[in-house]
Amino acid sequence: MKSTATATRPSLLVMAAGFCLAWAACAWLPLLYHAESYQIFRRQLLPTYALFDPARSAQPKNVFVGASYIINPWVTNDLDLPDWPSIEDPGSTYSSTATLVARRELDVKGQGFYELGRLGTSFLDHVWYLNQALDAPNLKTIVYATGHTGMYHFSDKRIVHEAERASLEALYVLDGWTRRFPRSAPAIEAYMALIQASPAYARALTRFGQDWRSRIDPKDGVIYDKPGWAIRDKLPGGSHDPLGTGLRGNPEFAVNKPAELRDALLLRYSLLTGQSGEAGQRRTLRLLDLAARFYGDSRLDIPIRISPPENPFAGPEAGAHLAWTRMVAEVLREAGVRLVWFFPPEVSIPPAIYEAYYKPGVVDVVRGLIEPLGHMVSDHVIRHGLNQRDFMIQEESDKQFGLGYRLTSIGKLKSTRLLLADMAGRDLLDAAPGVHPSPWPSCWPGEARLPHVAMCVRPYSELGPQDCLPWPREPR
Repeated sequence: MKSTATATRPSLLVMAAGFCLAWAACAWLPLLYHAESYQIFRRQLLPTYALFDPARSAQPKNVFVGASYIINPWVTNDLDLPDWPSIEDPGSTYSSTATLVARRELDVKGQGFYELGRLGTSFLDHVWYLNQALDAPNLKTIVYATGHTGMYHFSDKRIVHEAERASLEALYVLDGWTRRFPRSAPAIEAYMALIQASPAYARALTRFGQDWRSRIDPKDGVIYDKPGWAIRDKLPGGSHDPLGTGLRGNPEFAVNKPAELRDALLLRYSLLTGQSGEAGQRRTLRLLDLAARFYGDSRLDIPIRISPPENPFAGPEAGAHLAWTRMVAEVLREAGVRLVWFFPPEVSIPPAIYEAYYKPGVVDVVRGLIEPLGHMVSDHVIRHGLNQRDFMIQEESDKQFGLGYRLTSIGKLKSTRLLLADMAGRDLLDAAPGVHPSPWPSCWPGEARLPHVAMCVRPYSELGPQDCLPWPREPR
């Protein structure tokens, strides 16, 4: 028995040493490279994003920040499969498309385009992503976009948004901003007071405790649940951890490190990393060709779900929305970064609703807050020249309709040209002043072969087919 026990000890030591080596590999290997794309639901991997690559520190950077209006990889709907599922690929993001257009149509050399954010997030969440962007070396421009469906603060949308977690992470960031941007401190503190007066903040104190700052990782500003909460929310019926930052993402649990290594290896060695240089541009062109396969299919002329007229800057959370916008504009001015608030093309907001509600209630309000501080608005909600086939369709539903704000790869190409033309006109890109998208030679050879599509936005209705809405065809 003694010899058996003696023989077992080296085996246990070898196993322990192997576990320690594996743990070290899981913890550090993901940080040894900078991937061209990152998983938007895995915030712990953000330091490995190419935006923070020291080798690119001299590169002028433009960062897209926001929700699904601007942070999405949609290519098109696959009409060959049942329920017409969406095709998604990182090569079809706004940042990838902007890189293609800037280099091949505007001949803009040396500038980089990146993105930060995730689907379904609110103003409150975007404070965290803006802070990450401000840590990027040589940041020149923030291109911000969040559509009318994402203009909220403290309402708790459990699928993708947690107002409790977001309120504490935002306060942690904002506290640092008061010292980093002292001239903007009054605006920052006014916004912080609104957060601290909200029901979301009161719930957050119950959930995370009065000592919640001790639960924030100072490296990335992410707050972690108490272990008991994290375990409970992984059991059936748990609802406080839709983002997966509890059990796997909690540093008190060992299971998160192998998951991070797996994600990192997938990013490093899969085609998802082929986004830089000519390889990335060729990938984006292939995705445009893929979207063109279905562009001539009349099934894409499906009715569009029209968004109801809303004015988030006059609703119950209007004070928070206004304070957030004013604060961000002041902070970015002090940081020497230009803000471009982008209102991308849509067909879910008809011209009549846009002119009566959206333009005066949203676009003009934003313009009045940020333009006096040296920033700009790029508004192409209805004047864009796109058509109904440039937008994604609701998938896997018994009621199929067009989502008139989710752009396909082809729609993103057209939208990006409008945005970059506005930016070039304000000398935000190293391009000839006064350029307009219409005379640009297309970077995509397949564009010349696209069929002509008549603009016809028919509102979705339970009552049946509706007539086409009148629509301006040409951009301003």
